[in-house]
Amino acid sequence: MSDKDKIKDNPTCVELIKSAQGMGALSNVVAFFEKLGIKNTKISEAFKQVPDLISKTQELVNMPDRFNEHFSKIGWIAYESLNFELMSKAVNLADESKFEEANELIVEHYNEDTLKWGLTFMKALEEYRLRDDLAQKAKEDYLKGRYHACVPVVLIIIDGIVNDIEQKGFFAHGVDLTAWDSIAAHSTGLQELSKLFNTSRKKTTTETITVPYRHGILHGRDLGFDNKIVAAKTWAALFALEEWALAIKHGKKYPKEKEPEPGLIEVLKSFAKTQEQKRKLEAWKPCVITPVTDFPEAGLPEDYENNSPEHTLALFLDYWTKTNYGKMASLIKTFGDVPLSKRAGEIRENFKGKILTGFKFLKINDLAAAMTEISLELNIQYEEKEIAKDISVGIINEDQEGNPVIRGEPMGNWLIIEHSLIPIYSII
Repeated sequence: MSDKDKIKDNPTCVELIKSAQGMGALSNVVAFFEKLGIKNTKISEAFKQVPDLISKTQELVNMPDRFNEHFSKIGWIAYESLNFELMSKAVNLADESKFEEANELIVEHYNEDTLKWGLTFMKALEEYRLRDDLAQKAKEDYLKGRYHACVPVVLIIIDGIVNDIEQKGFFAHGVDLTAWDSIAAHSTGLQELSKLFNTSRKKTTTETITVPYRHGILHGRDLGFDNKIVAAKTWAALFALEEWALAIKHGKKYPKEKEPEPGLIEVLKSFAKTQEQKRKLEAWKPCVITPVTDFPEAGLPEDYENNSPEHTLALFLDYWTKTNYGKMASLIKTFGDVPLSKRAGEIRENFKGKILTGFKFLKINDLAAAMTEISLELNIQYEEKEIAKDISVGIINEDQEGNPVIRGEPMGNWLIIEHSLIPIYSII
């Protein structure tokens, strides 16, 4: 595939800048109307924030490129889930030539919480789940300071995941680690990291290294790899790899055709809709809903109010009991343009052999106007074992274009956020 030189040239980044600049153009229109005596206080106040919005958007879009320019040559790259504030602080330190402080800041980011959540999200990949037991052991070694033990294991996991997806390992000559409209999988990201980690190491040395050179470590040439910097960089590479793997599995290997840009009328309509949604959001209050009191703890889908998160979840559980994987897939929030048939196959793989024998709703918590969390107890039969598992399922309400919709509004469709199903996927 042909990649542009900068991450900021990715379609998503370009669209963000265009949207912000479009708001800037509209703010000039509003200012012109005000001079003519045509004024709306709420709209005027809203557009006063536009210059700051444009500045923040430009900073956001440029940050991955700035981070890679400073740090990719020493083994760090930007990826979607990498903390933006961390990237910003590290880049600012590097701009002041404080590279040691910047490097230490990044290393310390890879603590117990970062590893815990990073490995949890990795479970969205079937290729990773086969290796989760090894990764958990490597995490324990890392947190105990046993870097000599965790570094080779994480390198092996990285290589194996790429092998399973591409039939070539992360360190193989000619492997393609790029994907369309991606940060980690941009040509300046994982592709460059693979080359760096795969640097030829022909002499045995005991000097401390700060880059996880795969050949030098696994072939016993670089004996000074037992340190936190090298270990942290292997974890960072693994978490960046998830972004590439999901992009490839969701069909983002090649670019999509460019869609026509919206005209001024469409932009104005969108702005008006946004302002109306903002007004409703300000008036929104979380619902207080209690199982048993407001609906059955365990019932059929028809026992729950239509167009509600609890109805969607009850429907999903009912389809599970009937092993209707296609219908289950249709109730899951997906990211990217993934055919339903492919999603159904993934659901079949993740739920295969797991029989739902019962459930009980425990608690409903509105996290936001368009998002609810339902805690429930599941009884699952798997390989002649009866498993009781408490999980919390995130459910989001959105329209056909993927925009959030406030609870109770028409055109909304409640969908289950797939990451919240990971505890079920991980039963092996």
